[in-house]
Amino acid sequence: MTAPMHDLTIDLWYGDHQRFGHLGQTQRWVNVLGQVNSPDGIHALAYRLNGGRRIPLSMGPTAFRLLGDGDFNVELDADDLLEGENRIELLAVDLAGKEAARDVTVVLERGKRWAIPCEVNWSDVSIAQDAVQVVDGLWQLNGEGFRVVEPGYDRLAAIGDMAWQDYEVTLPITFHGFDERPVARTWPSTGQAFGMALRWQGHHDWNDMYPRRGYAPVGSIGMIRWNQETGDCRRAIGCTSLVQDDKAIAFEPGDTLAFKMAVRSNENGPATYSLKVWHDGEEEPGSWQVEGGNEGEELNTGSMLLFAHHSDVTYGDVKVREI
Repeated sequence: MTAPMHDLTIDLWYGDHQRFGHLGQTQRWVNVLGQVNSPDGIHALAYRLNGGRRIPLSMGPTAFRLLGDGDFNVELDADDLLEGENRIELLAVDLAGKEAARDVTVVLERGKRWAIPCEVNWSDVSIAQDAVQVVDGLWQLNGEGFRVVEPGYDRLAAIGDMAWQDYEVTLPITFHGFDERPVARTWPSTGQAFGMALRWQGHHDWNDMYPRRGYAPVGSIGMIRWNQETGDCRRAIGCTSLVQDDKAIAFEPGDTLAFKMAVRSNENGPATYSLKVWHDGEEEPGSWQVEGGNEGEELNTGSMLLFAHHSDVTYGDVKVREI
């Protein structure tokens, strides 16, 4: 590994040695995340995979997945990686002409199937990739769970297997605050939300952007969503279209909400997605509060996704069971 030169640095958020597929394949892509910095500004950033050609990388800020100055996301097709060790060389040049390089070892395992039922107990996790595949953003393990460090557009982390079909997820989410920047309530963000997505297989190509920005097709997203029309927060299910609860839910920074979401296949028509959200410590509601199907193109299988959109939240222990 070549050390960064002068004041030009390449920061890797999840380390120089990263593992994927060792629990199962959560999505099609492997994401290597970080940030490049220089007081002189960055001229260009690129990567090479296993000594191949140099491929330019997009850098933040963008309106979509790259939040901060110099943020990057090396989004690799798992099919393009060797089984075992892969070398990714990051190459940066700043506006003063300084150069820096940094290597990442990506270890890919194939053929594993993420077990279900499963539990993620964050107190037992010391390295994030032992329990989750971060898709977007800077996250941190702390004494309470897994927290978004920098709230922004679609901070995402996947748990489970692309082959999962009908299952139920239960987890608590502690709310710390919403991203109150104007960008959080305008296109393409259109408001803050947090919760989970079921039947996730990875981003899709929309408009030839990199990293890919297409969040659909997916199964469906179950969330607490700020409602632009009413100015309050509602339980909601959906993706390109939404089914919302007719009742608002009130909560404050520091409150913990219990989430339960399930997906069940149907012979004729889209699967049914069901959601309930209540204040942690209170009695669980006896029935689902919001239910709906995916009216667009639907995936029949997929992993589950921690979904924090312009929201500062901490995810507690995750429980998944097959239904």
